[in-house]
Order: sequence, then C-alpha cells, then structure tokens
Amino acid sequence: MSTSLSRMKRPFFRELALHALAWLVCVAGLFHVYDLRHADLEVPIALDSWGDGVYYGAQVKIMLETGWVYHHPDLGAPFGLDLYDFAQFDALHLFIMKLIGYVWPHWAVILNVFFLLTFGLSASTSLALLRHLRLPALLALPLALAFAFQPYHFDRGQGHIMLAAYYHVPLMAFALVWLLQPAGLRDAEGLSLWRSWRFRLSILFAFLGIFGGIYYAFFFCLFYLVAGIYSAASLRQWAPLVQAAVLVGVVGLGFGCNLAPNALYWTREGGNRIVSTKPFALVEKCSLRLTPMLLPHRHHRVGLLPKVTHNYEKYSGIEKYEPQSAIGLAGGLGLAVLLALGLFGRHRAEGSGLLPRLGVVILASLLVATLSGFGALFALLVTPQIHAYGRMVPCLALFGLIAVGSLMDRWQLLIRPVWRGVALAAFSALIVFDVLPGKLDLDPSKARTQFAAAIQFGEAIQAAVPKGTAIYTLPSSRFPFERYDYLSGYLFTQGLRWSSPAMINRRGAVWQEEIDRLPPKAFLEQLYLMGFGGLILDPRAKETPSMKAVARQLAAAGLTPLSDGQGCSFYDLRGLASKFRARHEPAQWERMRTLTSLPVYARCWTRILPQDADGIRWCPSKTGMVDLVNTDADPVEVELSLRARMSSAGLRITGSVLRGDSAEVQNGLTSSRRFTLPPGSHRLTFHELGDAPRVDSPHGSVWFGVEQFSIQPATDPTPVAGRSRP
Repeated sequence: MSTSLSRMKRPFFRELALHALAWLVCVAGLFHVYDLRHADLEVPIALDSWGDGVYYGAQVKIMLETGWVYHHPDLGAPFGLDLYDFAQFDALHLFIMKLIGYVWPHWAVILNVFFLLTFGLSASTSLALLRHLRLPALLALPLALAFAFQPYHFDRGQGHIMLAAYYHVPLMAFALVWLLQPAGLRDAEGLSLWRSWRFRLSILFAFLGIFGGIYYAFFFCLFYLVAGIYSAASLRQWAPLVQAAVLVGVVGLGFGCNLAPNALYWTREGGNRIVSTKPFALVEKCSLRLTPMLLPHRHHRVGLLPKVTHNYEKYSGIEKYEPQSAIGLAGGLGLAVLLALGLFGRHRAEGSGLLPRLGVVILASLLVATLSGFGALFALLVTPQIHAYGRMVPCLALFGLIAVGSLMDRWQLLIRPVWRGVALAAFSALIVFDVLPGKLDLDPSKARTQFAAAIQFGEAIQAAVPKGTAIYTLPSSRFPFERYDYLSGYLFTQGLRWSSPAMINRRGAVWQEEIDRLPPKAFLEQLYLMGFGGLILDPRAKETPSMKAVARQLAAAGLTPLSDGQGCSFYDLRGLASKFRARHEPAQWERMRTLTSLPVYARCWTRILPQDADGIRWCPSKTGMVDLVNTDADPVEVELSLRARMSSAGLRITGSVLRGDSAEVQNGLTSSRRFTLPPGSHRLTFHELGDAPRVDSPHGSVWFGVEQFSIQPATDPTPVAGRSRP
C-alpha cells in the first residue's frame, strides 16, 4: 500500500515542481523587465502617469482604511464618498489585495505585489489547463509562460490592473474544453451530471469568473453558448446546450450577487445611470482587430519587427480608443490554425476533434467582436455596456497557445528521439523570447519623479495641518469622468479629509458645482461654514478666472501658500475660518450652516442640458424633468424658486410632492413654491406652455430655459450671499 501511495505522490510532486519552475521563470523575467533590483515598492512599478492606475491605488487605500471599497467618509467632503454607483466586478482581485494588505499595509506595495503575482498566477492556471490536455511538461511550461507574459499583460500594466489580472481565464476555459468533448461536463458518458467533478468545477469557475471582471465573464458566456449549440448539433443531443445554459445562468447569478450592494443603494438613494452609461461609438472604437493581434508586438526585441507594427498603427487610419495588443508568434500561429480548422477541418465528436471545434468557437467570437461585427448590433439593439471587445485578446491568445501545443505534441513524434529534447528546448526558448518585451513605453525615473513630488507635497500638507482637517480642491472633480491626479493628496497623506472626488450627480458633486461658481468671498465663506480648513488650487488640469480671483483674495488676507513646484498651491484656511466664525453670533452661525448643509439637492436633469456659464439650463425638448433628492431620514420643508427663460407663455411644473397641484411660472418672472419634501427622490416635470416654435441659441435649437433654480429651507428664507442651488 505504501508503494502505491508513493506512486500517487510522484506525479503530484512533479506537477508541483513544474509550477514552481514556472514561478521562478516569471520572477526572473519580471526582475529583468521592471528592473526590480532598483525598484521602490512604495511607488507603482508599472505606472508613469496619473491615469486609471491612481484610482486603483486609491481603491486599495480605501479598502485598507474602511474594510472594503464602497464608502469612505473622508472623501467627497463634507458629505463622504459612496462608490456604489460605479459598479465593481473585481471582488476576486480585491480580496487577494486585502490578504496582501495584512502583510504589507501600504497601497502601493499591495498594488505592486498583486501585479507581480498576476504573472505567476496566470502561468499556474494556464499550466494546469495545458497539463489537463495531456501536453508534455516541456511543451506546457513555455506555453504557460507565453500566456503569462502576453504583451496585453504589459500593455495594461497597473493602469488597467484589473484587466491585466486575467489569471482566472484558463480556469473558465476548463468548462469550454469539456463542453467541446462528447461527455460534456460529465466525468464520463452516462455518469450523473450532478455527481461529476467536471460539472462542480465548471460551476465554481464560472461563478468566480464574474468576480474577476465582467468582460472576461461575458466573453466566456459567448464561448459557452457557441460550444453548447455546436456540440448539441454535432451530437444531436440537448445536453451540451443545457449545460452551457446552466453555466451562463451561474455567471448571471454571480452578476446578481456582485451587484446586490449597488442595487440596494440605488433602491434607497435612486439610480445614477450617467455614471455607467457607455456611448455606442465606443463599441467600434474599442472593437477587436485581427491584424494587430497577428503583428509583432510593439516592444519586440528584434529591432525591425516593432517598426512593422508602428507603420500599421500610423498609416492604417483606424481610429482607436485603446491599444490593441499582439498575442505573439505562437499565439498568432495557433489562432490562424484554429481559424483554418474551424472553416475546413473535420468537426468530429471524438476528443481528438477539439481543435476544429475550438476553431468554430473562435470564428463565432470574431464575428461578434471584430470591427462592425455582431457585437455592434448587440450594443445597438440590447446594450452598449460591453463595449471593449478588444479585451478578448487574452482569451484568444490562450486558445491559440492550446492549438500550437496540440500540434507540437503531434509533430514531436516525427522527430528522432535523440533530437526531440533539443527541438522542444529551442521551441520553448523561442516562444518565451518572442513575448518577453524589450524596452517598455515606461519610464521608471519619470514615475519616481512624479510620485516623489507628490509625496513631498503630501508630507508638507500633513505637517501644516492636524489630522481631521478638511481640504477643498479647486477646481473640483466629479468621479468618474474627470482626471485622477487630484487623488494624490489622499494617497500621500493620512487622516485628512478631501473634497475630491465627489460622485457625479450626487449631493457632494452638486454642492461643489454650486460653490465653485460663487465670487471668491462667498466661495471662501461656504468653505468656512462647512468646516474646511485647507484649500488646494490646482491649475494643472484647467485654470479658471475664479481660481486666480481666489488666489488674489487669499493673498490680500496675508496667506502664503505651500507649493509643489508644479503650479499646485495649498492654503491653510484655519485662521481665516476662525475669524469668520467669531464675527457671527452662535444662533446666526447655526442658521447659516443649516442653509449651507441643506440635505436637499437637484439631480438627473432629464432632457435638459447642463448649466451654462450664465447659470441657465436649456431644454431642447418641450418637456424636461429634474429629481429633487432629500438625503435626510425625515421630511424637509423647502422653498423652490426659479425663473423661466425664452418660453412663449411660461412653464407648468408638476410632481407628486406638489400634492397633485401644478405651479405655473410666467416667462421672465421668478416664481416660488413651498412644500414638504419626503425622504428619497422625487421627480418634477417642466412643460413649456403655448405653441411657440423653438428658438435658435448658441446651445442649439431649444424650447425654454430654467435659471435661478434654488432650494432653500422654508423656515429660514434668509439666503447666504451669492448662494443658489443649480
């Protein structure tokens, strides 16, 4: 018995040694590519600009400080930041980062360690799949490394770290391979589906897949359905299609579980679709393109090869929103073979027919994902949310590597045994050399310089004000559509509160938009009333006249700013805030604070354009709508006032909060209406009276405009100078 047990252990330890070797090669390759010997792990190693990667850094820091990523009370000050509107499907990656945080509780270190781990994890999962397909170790190992070192992995880097973390793709591919075999998800034909380990693992991997990114999960739903339909037609059985539908249903279940916290928040606070809405044009701009996948990658070590790709990108004339990555020589060769087999191969039911059947899946996928493919129809007729079909690259690269491995496994038998090892070693070196990049478009010194300046500026702010100080950033930024460099203050300080980012179309963003338009004196008074003790003027994104006016106002008050050396200035407002408060009686101060912190705001201006520089919202439709939101738990007595502009006879306002009545606003006149606003979101509808034609304006053809729209507490009509709600 001990002899049989030792025989069982030998394959396990051989496989374990193979995985360990894969990890060692990954470590060696990454040391070379990212020069890890000289890297500072407290600075992101694969990030040299203030792009999306900075947001992921902030996401990790939020998770360290609050336990997860949905809410942070010290961002979006003074109201706090809720990220529920920005749905996340990366819980699997975040969970691994959280585990790393127990060992290294620093956001940049976590980001770096996780990014490096994704290479080893990708190598291990793909190696497990290739070995399951009975490829010999000398073939499976280099192919797994080619998958881990995909140019897509380096191109995404830490700027799109959640997309670079595609290590779960081979796990989801297990079910696809099984669906293309006669037994399907059963361990053997005739065996109960529910007792089969294939089925159980497929369910597990499909469920986990949606927590590793919505794109890869969506792509595999497509693969599963095509495989199920084709296998069902080939075998003349319904079972493969039913199994594929079950897997798609499991992905849908995971989707619902992932989205449950967001849905509960939307039920309570109202929807905010503007955050996640994708324009249809992105479907074409971010579509999959076959040629760039088959060309050499742009960081290839052979000097002449990148020029071919650069010339294609320069002269093709195809507008692209995000770069399309190559899949390497081996992956490209395998993909071409699969396409040929999908078109001309013998699609047999036996297991030996895997490649032709996989080729059919590839053909169907390309018809959906390529430029002007069926994916564009899906976006047009169903939803454009899945817009970046170019992100299918890692999946196609894996399938291409499987094909190359299967062909090489057959062809090696034609080579004399004495030369077989040499041929496999040369092949292994070639495919790893082909994908491992030479010089990336990444300047570590630039990253260190940028982050060093941000760290130094953060330390200066930290030393200037005590913990708990609220700091306002001008210009304010609305998440997630504006720049992310404003997050540097939060990333490189501890215990301070920050106005940016504020979720677009929510209370904090509306309040910030409002006070940003005030004259300098009134603007600063609003900051004092809301407890801000610091102000950052950051002209790097955009310098506005109001910023210059505020700087002059502060200079006249005798304040000297701290500078980061790149035009960004910090002002300590605590002294001015104390003087401002001392000039008011306590009762008057509380009344002013009540007005400033009114828990009611307006959002979702449906069919009405954003407010222009004159404070007017124009409506190109005869009807427009606005949602009034009461964030308090109790009803609030408010007074709504507004003026109608360029309307023939005026506006009629209707809504449930008006208790069935309607309010009419005559053209050019200001009208006020008092009512009780219950908790939650309540819609008001503006309807233009009369039959006058549209009016041409700088904003296009419009019906009417709304200006001087303000919400005030009905019990305290005394306004703060210069203040009006948008």
